[in-house]
Amino acid sequence: MTDIEVVAGRRISAWQVVLLYALFGVLWILGSDQLLLRLVGGDFATLARLQTYKGWFFIGVTALALYWLVNRAVAEAREAERLLQQTEYSFRAMLEGMRDPVFIHEPESGRILYVNGATTELYGYSREHLCSAEVGDLSAGEEPFTQARALEWIHRAQPGKGLLFEWRGRHRDGHLMWLEINLSRVQVGAEEYVLAAVRNIDERKRIEAELRRSEDNYRQAQSVAKIGSWRVDIPSGLLEWSDETYRIFGRSPDQPLSLDVFYEAVHPDDRDRVRAASEAALEGVPYDIEHRIVTGDEVKWVREVAEIVSDEQGQAVGRIGTVQDITERRVLEDAQRQLLAHLDSVANASPALLWTSAPDGGLDWVNRRWLEFCGGSFEEQLGDAWIDRIHPLDSEFSVRTYQEAMALRRPYSMEYRLKRADGTYRWLLERGMPRLNADGAFLGFIGSSLDITREREVQEALWTSEERLRLALDAAHQGLYDTDMTTGAVTVSPQYASMLGYDPLGFEETHESWLSRVHSDDRARVIDTHRRYLSGELGDYRVEYRMATRDGGWKWIMSVGGIVERDAEGCATRMIGTHTDIDALKRTEAELERFRFIIENAGQEMYLVRPDGSFFYVNQAVANNLGYSQGELMTMSVPDIDPMIDSGAFRAHFEALKAGDLPRFETVHVSRSGRQVPKEVKSVYLRMGDEEYVCGFAQDITERKQADEALFALNADLERRVIERTAQLEAANKELEAFSYSVSHDLKAPLRGIAGYSQLLQESCGERLNEDERAFVAHIRRGAGQMHELIEDLLAYSREDRRHTERHDVELRPLIESVIGLLSDEDRRRCRFEYDLAVTNVRTDRDGLGLILRNLCENAIKFSKDAGDPRIVIGSCRRDDKVLIWVEDNGIGFDMKYHDKIFDIFQRLHHAETYAGTGVGLALVSKAAQRLGGRVWAESAPGDGARFFVELPQ
Repeated sequence: MTDIEVVAGRRISAWQVVLLYALFGVLWILGSDQLLLRLVGGDFATLARLQTYKGWFFIGVTALALYWLVNRAVAEAREAERLLQQTEYSFRAMLEGMRDPVFIHEPESGRILYVNGATTELYGYSREHLCSAEVGDLSAGEEPFTQARALEWIHRAQPGKGLLFEWRGRHRDGHLMWLEINLSRVQVGAEEYVLAAVRNIDERKRIEAELRRSEDNYRQAQSVAKIGSWRVDIPSGLLEWSDETYRIFGRSPDQPLSLDVFYEAVHPDDRDRVRAASEAALEGVPYDIEHRIVTGDEVKWVREVAEIVSDEQGQAVGRIGTVQDITERRVLEDAQRQLLAHLDSVANASPALLWTSAPDGGLDWVNRRWLEFCGGSFEEQLGDAWIDRIHPLDSEFSVRTYQEAMALRRPYSMEYRLKRADGTYRWLLERGMPRLNADGAFLGFIGSSLDITREREVQEALWTSEERLRLALDAAHQGLYDTDMTTGAVTVSPQYASMLGYDPLGFEETHESWLSRVHSDDRARVIDTHRRYLSGELGDYRVEYRMATRDGGWKWIMSVGGIVERDAEGCATRMIGTHTDIDALKRTEAELERFRFIIENAGQEMYLVRPDGSFFYVNQAVANNLGYSQGELMTMSVPDIDPMIDSGAFRAHFEALKAGDLPRFETVHVSRSGRQVPKEVKSVYLRMGDEEYVCGFAQDITERKQADEALFALNADLERRVIERTAQLEAANKELEAFSYSVSHDLKAPLRGIAGYSQLLQESCGERLNEDERAFVAHIRRGAGQMHELIEDLLAYSREDRRHTERHDVELRPLIESVIGLLSDEDRRRCRFEYDLAVTNVRTDRDGLGLILRNLCENAIKFSKDAGDPRIVIGSCRRDDKVLIWVEDNGIGFDMKYHDKIFDIFQRLHHAETYAGTGVGLALVSKAAQRLGGRVWAESAPGDGARFFVELPQ
């Protein structure tokens, strides 16, 4: 029921009003009848009329009373609704204004009824999503941070009592957060809710973790301050402490308090200072003091802060303040001071250049190693002085990297050259990290710079060696393998995978997978060879077999390897070797075998004769026609079967053949039975290695005289082609082998000696040589380097004709990026590479195209070195059934009248002193393009750069 306010200021309920009104009605009815009887006497007619009037009067009063009660109830209900809405609005406004996230839950189900704006920022979800989610969806999900545990906490919430605990929440992006949640049960009207105030404590958890890591002798500590409160009434001297203050001072709340008790607890050495600070506070001096107190056998550090409480006249009537136990903080500060002293010693002993910077980027501290490296005083190194010591080629990049890291407050790493105190530049690897204080404010950077000059030199030499090895393996069609005999894991070179048709980036090999790819007809033989080698039965491991390729075909491989590591028991643990693609060789051998079979079974006689006339080889046809065995004929000579030729005549015949005469003649051969058979002999001069021979073909012309001349000409032409092809193939192989051996050994060996001894001379006698002598040594080394580069280019040029090519689908962009990745860091930084690839896939030989692109890119870089902004554009397009690829630069260009000259070997348009090179690169590009069935040309003009085109058939 609605309460009604009465005049006395008390509030009575509506039922009390009704009772009073009913009592009034009873008294009215009974009292008024007696009064009316006295007034009218015995006039009952008048009495009846007056009672009617009395009844209507009572009805009117009753109606007015009911109207007043109803109207009052409605008004109070509206007022209550307005107050409720105002309260709810104020409550919501208060929640929205809170900086901490807030949830309102349904007490039983835990359903989320409301979240404030700070909650959406904390979790990254919208308000609608949060109100439709389960508590478990916003939690870590593993014990004890699950939906069931969350409901347990919600059910434990009590009215008027906060329930504080820590929780692991999950952000929308998936990362976990440490949260501190305070639950309390509240009642709004007749409804009960659970209010959850949430605070992100990730930073606190991080600090706790850092303290745990840096302080091994301390257990986990909470970063929650222990603060008590106190109050002093100055007139009475009454001292009041909170429960926390009692705990700090180690006293029981039932013990009496006074200022004397307080001063007795203060450490004797600090007591006078505390009294003086208390008296000064009465004069308006702020009271903020740290001092020690004695609690039993323990000495604690506390901090006290207080303010004066004044009356209306401004007189000090008391002091109210707080006391905080700062013992742990003081201990940590002492430890921190010791740690900083230790770190300072470590920093100065470090071989790295250590430094810190201020928020503006200027250096504000450097270690002793920095001072030794740069020279000068400590003050001279501060600020931006280090920037002036950066190498000019590295300055822009290094300063930009450093300034971007400072602006974004993020770690960075870079390599650059810095001038040392002796004037030389050294390569440094520098890493920097932002420094933040406990509040997250940016303090600057801390970093280290490590001298990596030697590592850079070694790495560059290693890159050069690896590139040469890769080129050598490519040219020899070889791949490397490195087998861990204990695990079966196999590490292979890219060429190993490529020769089998696999992408080197995704190729993985094991001993089992290798064996599974071996042809079933070869597997037992390979396993037996492998076993016999490991057991020591074979001195060398060399075996030929077929391996399955990715496209389902078979390729002949020659595997050569050796054991390089053994364990303590002598068992092999590591084996390294090469896989050589001998597929073409096997095909050649098969062709030669078929050729030998043809010759052995041919009806035509064939002779291979030494210069003295003795037989080196005869085929079966000779033995059959003359009646001798092949073994008998090998012990005979030409005069034994040809009476028309003696030893002297054969020598003349040999010299004539050698000079190119007497390719064919007719003679007579005598069989074992003495029968003379007319023969037509065709002879050629043949040289195999260092040996000279006469290769002769004899035909019985007794029945052939009338043979069709057309058929004769066809057979003669066929035989001539077979002989010439065989001779050319063998001669070319021998010449190429001799050339490669000569270049690799006869030329490079003395060249290495020149380079090595000149380097030794420079290093050991450099200070004793005058300027001219040092220049001479430098010229020798530079000339040796140029000669070595020329030899390598010549080898690459000579190997191009023998290089095995395979057409595959090649992705242009990855290939171009891998080619650019092989360039030096300086070239990649100095030149800007752009792509205009209308065609991204081309079917060709990947290695051949890579060779073309690498030489064209190096050529573009070389002749663009004087451009202000070197720019190289690599593009592609389709033209009919061909793909056109071009490399364009903005270098010096050339006159088109020299167009054909630049693609010839050793042809140069500029002096080597102006633009280094051997004159082989573009010739190698031209030959590689021809090997791919394409062509290469260029378009240019002096001063307008150049564009080189490569056209490849598809």
